[in-house]
Order: sequence, then C-alpha cells, then structure tokens
Amino acid sequence: MAGTSIFHRYTVRTASPVYAGTASSFGCGFFKGRAKPMNAYLILDLTIHDIDRFREYILKIPAFIEKHSGRYVVRGEQPTVIEGDWRPERVVVIEFPSREQANGFLQDPEAQALFLLRHQTTTSKLVLVDGCL
Repeated sequence: MAGTSIFHRYTVRTASPVYAGTASSFGCGFFKGRAKPMNAYLILDLTIHDIDRFREYILKIPAFIEKHSGRYVVRGEQPTVIEGDWRPERVVVIEFPSREQANGFLQDPEAQALFLLRHQTTTSKLVLVDGCL
C-alpha cells in the first residue's frame, strides 16, 4: 500500500469494552488481547515564556495530579532528540491508573485556572495515551 504507514495498515477495531467503537492502532491491547483498563499517560511538550508567572503552576499542579491518583514519570526534562524533526524544549509525562482518572484531572473545575495559566505562560502540546500492562 503505497503512502500508507505500517501503523495505518494495522489499525483495528476492537470489541473490548475499554475500546468499544475506537481504533486501536498497533497497541498493547491488540497484541495481548487485553480487555482490562490500562494506565494512561499525559505527555506534555512545553516551552516556557514567562517563568515568573509559570512558577505558580509548578507549585500548585502537583496537588491536582495527586488528587486524581496521578504521578510524575518525567518532570520537565530536556529531551535528547534521536530521530525526526520533533524538537521539544521540556517534556513532562504523568501516569494515571486509568484514562478516566486522567480525564478527571483534565476536567477538574478547580484546576482550570492553572491550565489557563499554563496556556498563558507557555507554548504547550498535550496528548493522552494508553499504556501497556
């Protein structure tokens, strides 16, 4: 299939309750037939523009991560680019026991002001991915 990546060719639809109606692309559930919930990871790529204002976010956001049973796996590290043209300045990875808890963190009404502060003081990209058990 010219122009189609290997990952695109192996995208499958699963009947698992965890993935009902979603595409599972070459993931752990596909290979191991797992139907139980997996850990979820928020991966943040950010460039800080106003460190003085961003310090409030740094000080206060850990309480919200803990409130939703999350934990830092990587905390603001400068990555080493090995391949490709992705050039993140700082990377944060936060692990949650489930996608639902990660979404609870993202939707927490009390954390929204901090998320707005992050948007105002950084350029950031955020993704949510399921992990392997």
